[in-house]
Amino acid sequence: MEARQRYEAWLQDPMVDGDTKDELRNLANHPGEIEDRFFKWLGFGTGGLRGKLGAGSNRMNIYTVRLVTQALANYLKDQGKAEGGVAIAHDSRRMSKEFTEAAASVLVANGIGVHIFPEVAPTPLLSYAVRYCKASAGIVVTASHNPPAYNGYKVYNEHGNQMLTDEALSISSQMGKLGLDSVVVEPNPKENPLWQWLGEEVIQAYYRELLEIAPQIGNTGSLRVLYTPLHGTGGRFVPEILHMAGFKQLSTVEQQLMPDGNFPTVEYPNPEDPSAFKLAFTQAGGEPCDLIIATDPDADR
Repeated sequence: MEARQRYEAWLQDPMVDGDTKDELRNLANHPGEIEDRFFKWLGFGTGGLRGKLGAGSNRMNIYTVRLVTQALANYLKDQGKAEGGVAIAHDSRRMSKEFTEAAASVLVANGIGVHIFPEVAPTPLLSYAVRYCKASAGIVVTASHNPPAYNGYKVYNEHGNQMLTDEALSISSQMGKLGLDSVVVEPNPKENPLWQWLGEEVIQAYYRELLEIAPQIGNTGSLRVLYTPLHGTGGRFVPEILHMAGFKQLSTVEQQLMPDGNFPTVEYPNPEDPSAFKLAFTQAGGEPCDLIIATDPDADR
């Protein structure tokens, strides 16, 4: 299907909501934008999906999330793995919580249980939760360290690893067979017993295992650490585990501590980029500090 045809199909599709159609109608006189948004579906690989937020088949939105989740559901059923369910987490980005609920509504409609973190959670915690829950797969709604205009969708296998190449190809193949009308959605998924919230017990179990496998790190009490989550998911978790590991002199960059998908104090929330440390460097210049730690929005780097 050509981009213009797909664009018109979305405008006519009764499953597409009014706000999305309004956004698309505003593109009527912008053929280049229509081409960019509709020349393909977002590609699925070992890193899942990632793209700009917005309406269109080549954008991250409720409909692309539902489609890839239907493909995942079909894959799990074909592999005989649906019974274990899927663990789901999300980061602090715009639309992450909505995409989490969209994915869960499709899985529940397919008879697949979901284990969901109710608040933002780091990707490594989701990887652990897959094994803790004995789930068949995991989903993290995140675009990692990309700019604020992006979001994404990572899929993990039953081992808590990112999908291997053959697994990703199988899901991508399933996506290629689907259209918006192929997706089934549970209208009230939170009322379904297949929807299960993940509680504090999995977080504390994760902490215990981290402390068991961590090497002996000696006397940490005197090390002065400054931490920033860069508005991502690490704001609760990193300070907690550092305190438990014996780091007593820990301070945080308060302006960046709360989750915020607009990332208002950084242009690029990537701890590999020195500019992301600007506020931390400023704060470290005015207080005793031996070490600065920063994590990206889903706290996996």
